[in-house]
Amino acid sequence: MKSFFILVNFCFITILLIQKGLGSSEIDPEHLKYDADFISKTLQEYIDESVSPCDDFYQFTCGKWLQNKKLKEESNDIDSSSLIEYRFGTFLSGFINGDYNDQSKALNKLYKMLTLCWLESEERYDDICGKQVLSFATFGFVSFYLNKKINKEKIMLEYDALQKIFIQVKNEFKLVVEERKDLLDDESKEKILDKIQRLSFFTEFSDLALDNELMEQCYDFFTFNENESLEQMFENIKNYDSFIPDSATIKNRCKFVMSKKNAFYINANIMENAHYLQNENVIVIQPVFIKEPRFSLRYPNSFNYGSLGFVIGHEIVHGFDNIGVNHNINGTEKFKLLTENSEVKFNEATNCFEKQYNTTKEETTGINLNGFLTLGENIADNAGIKIAHKAYLKYLEKIGGEEPKIPGFEKYTGEQLFFINFARSLCHYTNNTNIIEAQLKSDHLPHKSRVMLTLANYKPFSNIFKCNSGTRMNPKDKCELWRMYKNF
Repeated sequence: MKSFFILVNFCFITILLIQKGLGSSEIDPEHLKYDADFISKTLQEYIDESVSPCDDFYQFTCGKWLQNKKLKEESNDIDSSSLIEYRFGTFLSGFINGDYNDQSKALNKLYKMLTLCWLESEERYDDICGKQVLSFATFGFVSFYLNKKINKEKIMLEYDALQKIFIQVKNEFKLVVEERKDLLDDESKEKILDKIQRLSFFTEFSDLALDNELMEQCYDFFTFNENESLEQMFENIKNYDSFIPDSATIKNRCKFVMSKKNAFYINANIMENAHYLQNENVIVIQPVFIKEPRFSLRYPNSFNYGSLGFVIGHEIVHGFDNIGVNHNINGTEKFKLLTENSEVKFNEATNCFEKQYNTTKEETTGINLNGFLTLGENIADNAGIKIAHKAYLKYLEKIGGEEPKIPGFEKYTGEQLFFINFARSLCHYTNNTNIIEAQLKSDHLPHKSRVMLTLANYKPFSNIFKCNSGTRMNPKDKCELWRMYKNF
């Protein structure tokens, strides 16, 4: 992905990955507290109660939303201001026009550097300046853009809430491992528990990207003369570290964020993603990923545990899926966490998932899913939902019962809403079979397949929605690797 720092790829990938709804520059106090009417309105836009949750939970949860998306597509009723291309394209156009020169000394300097490129031939600009200057501009673009779209105070409150959810979900996974005597011998268990204990929720990359003051200071160290040659400018970019005084307290931070090898980590903050970093044994959730319907400070915890709590559980389990069990706490590959005996039992359990998914067809295309290619993601989905659910139950115990009812949806319990928002956060519309077929060749299943199979494998889900045995959402044959401990 590092080649993306040429101009065309920079624009293209960022446009694809930035999503609507990043927030505003000022905090609305109403966005920091539980809002029952707001929650009711959002559910009304999604849930289709004409569909039985035991027949098709995805359609039950997403039905109205999917129908609305289809109608808008058919009528070409699309608000251009909400399009990804429009939003970031506007930002880039503004930068190229110098619109931000009076708002940021750093962007003003970068604008002048690009202006020097434009004085050269188009070919030379594309081949040299596009790569050199725009790579150098990564931190400036990301920090300035994020601070325009995200309120730093609000995102810090959200990260604080997610840190608490992470701790609770991680603790539930530890309990699962401790009880798996049928799968893990003492040696394997000790290694896995040690890796879980050292696993952390990492926000440093986002903290750096959101530090606009740091960004301005780091670019301020760099010397640029509009009369210098391109060769001199390129040499100065290469030797950026030499411009930072040894006495500067932010020297190491500037070296990190301005380093070409770390540009990906900084730029990732404008990618809507969450991931587990194998080599560091950390979970990262990008700030633009923290948005409705995945998360909101206005939501009940049933919603937040069901969506981003699930995501956190999913990423935790990646450290212990079919790939993760072959990496130690330092991310060293080919260092097995499992003994030979435990590995045999582990593989037997994962084979169930592979066979189950291989024999399941994607509805739109009729093509069988690839259980081998998607195995790691499927393991993470199936265990992630369980440990997030158990963490939510612990939360309910802590508060002494149910959360407040949602107007118009009083008949749903907190646990039912947990699963509803899990599915709602994965609602996705496309009628393009080419897109679906391409996704079937990736390591992530189409959204509906993820929801349906994950919940169909989870017995507590079918109990909560009272799905009879043998129904679509409660098949008799289920797969399970990280089984929940007894009495659950």
